[in-house]
Amino acid sequence: MGGSRANEIITGIEAFKAKLRQIPQIKVVEPLQSSILTDPLKVTIQSTTGLTGYQLQTTLEENGVYCELADPNNILLVMPLTVSELYNTVLEIMRKQPKKQLPSSDRNESQTITKGEITELSLSYRQMTQLDKKVVSLDESIGQIAAEMIVPYPPGIPLLMIGELITLKHINMITSYIHTGARFQGNHFRDQAISVFELR
Repeated sequence: MGGSRANEIITGIEAFKAKLRQIPQIKVVEPLQSSILTDPLKVTIQSTTGLTGYQLQTTLEENGVYCELADPNNILLVMPLTVSELYNTVLEIMRKQPKKQLPSSDRNESQTITKGEITELSLSYRQMTQLDKKVVSLDESIGQIAAEMIVPYPPGIPLLMIGELITLKHINMITSYIHTGARFQGNHFRDQAISVFELR
């Protein structure tokens, strides 16, 4: 791609971002340090009115615009190489969002969850193959051993591993993701239940 063509694409995206910044219902998320290199084709936005990233994603998808990723707070758009109707569609959808500004306390900042610590399994893989499984409610699962992996997507990082002891912290994280509209690999928690091992 020639330098002039690349500059034209970046200029178009920067103009698009400038128009997004004029919409009070959303915020364009910029890197904390200007020196950090970012992909110029990627644009991250979040609602300023209390909507989660998943809710914004759903709104866009209902109008034919598909995000690269979403999390409890943000959505990530990957822009096309040409200024297309997509730009105008996104702008129109964002402008139609409710304009009522919610107090910052109404936005659950703890929804951006990272597991962080390394945990040890309570059962060996050999033990797991010898045990039966049962399905219990999320509340009933505390103190039991998970028989399935719980992975919200995105980000695609397991909140709970098979063979891991289920704690209140796990349930709080899972519940938070459910409330923000996260999608889960395999188990969609339609009944808010989880598979655990039956210990003998």
